[in-house]
Amino acid sequence: MPSEARLRPRSVRTEGYDGMDPGMRARIWMRSVHTGEYYGVAGQTIAGIAFAAGVLLVWTGFALTYRRFFAKGRANETVDR
Repeated sequence: MPSEARLRPRSVRTEGYDGMDPGMRARIWMRSVHTGEYYGVAGQTIAGIAFAAGVLLVWTGFALTYRRFFAKGRANETVDR
């Protein structure tokens, strides 16, 4: 049976924000901006609107694909110029 010491998680290393290199700090900042956490309710609202716009684009893409390939009963329409 394993000893109790091996079952407890332990931290290998902790590092504060000031000790990180600028690239890691920028990455952490960009993640919080991207998810809307950095700017609070306004940022989350903008992120939600962007998400809804993305869902709408996917939905219309599927609808156009269905209409183009799977719609039955319509004649093959050509445009005369």
